[in-house]
Amino acid sequence: MKISVVMATYNGKKFLKEQMESIYIQTLKPDEVYFSDDGSIDDTISIIQSFIDRYQLTDQWKIHVNLQNKGYAKNFLDASLQVEGDVIFFADQDDIWIPDRIEIMADIMEKHKEINLLCSNLEPFYENKDTRKWSRSDLVQMKNDGSLERHAMTVSDFHLKRSGCTMCIRKAYLQEVLPYWKEGWAHDDFVWKMSVTSNTCAIIQYCSMKRRMHFNNASVVRLRTREWRLRQFDNLLQQYYSLKEYAQNIGSNSSELTIIDKNIESIDIRKKVVKDRNVWLWLLLYVKYKDCYPRIKGLYLDWYLSVLGKYKGAN
Repeated sequence: MKISVVMATYNGKKFLKEQMESIYIQTLKPDEVYFSDDGSIDDTISIIQSFIDRYQLTDQWKIHVNLQNKGYAKNFLDASLQVEGDVIFFADQDDIWIPDRIEIMADIMEKHKEINLLCSNLEPFYENKDTRKWSRSDLVQMKNDGSLERHAMTVSDFHLKRSGCTMCIRKAYLQEVLPYWKEGWAHDDFVWKMSVTSNTCAIIQYCSMKRRMHFNNASVVRLRTREWRLRQFDNLLQQYYSLKEYAQNIGSNSSELTIIDKNIESIDIRKKVVKDRNVWLWLLLYVKYKDCYPRIKGLYLDWYLSVLGKYKGAN
């Protein structure tokens, strides 16, 4: 089984070297490390090239520079189609991997052919004091007892439970589901929802990396506006309809389809709440569709934007 690591880079000079070193010292070396740069204007490319030259990695570590900026999700997905590995590890440019991350996760993928997406745990650390903190409820889920959990299409597992930086995925499966991807769909949320729908998703309760949190994390959104929220709803509707199409094509049962349908219904109502400033309709979301939110704060953000139209959140 060949292993590829795909790293999407963009102006990553500050932390990139530390991440590359953590990949280089892995107890099981990847067959390939593929850097896909999204148009950096700093020293990212020269730092990567210097590292490759220093350790004579020209045959295994490769650099590709996009002709135009794709955004982190499409950058990851497009790059994953270019690598040769049977299993692909997603790597962010600013984290630090535990030395046996590849060895432990690759072993599980080798032994469990039924798993297409494998996630692990992480340990967040904070580059800036006022950076957005991980919630206690998310951290409590990471037991780190070494157990292997299977995740399927249920109400609780519908929404993403692990960040993309913790994931590895079979390339053949990614190629199978990629036609269902929609513009604006985060790559980790996409592969999570596809794999729980096909009952091929798992989490290993093992901390495989240290996740650096700072102001420039791709997942951090600081200013929320009514217009931003409405665009997000339109994207979510496209994603959920595509997910439903996939579920129907693979023969998902009625209870699984009902979960997807309920989430589609919730988005339609959320659009009306925010666009029409219908605070009374928000009560329906609170009573009936609370479980359609990845986090409860999203429910209150909808109310806030319906009333005031703009929210300046913490980092």
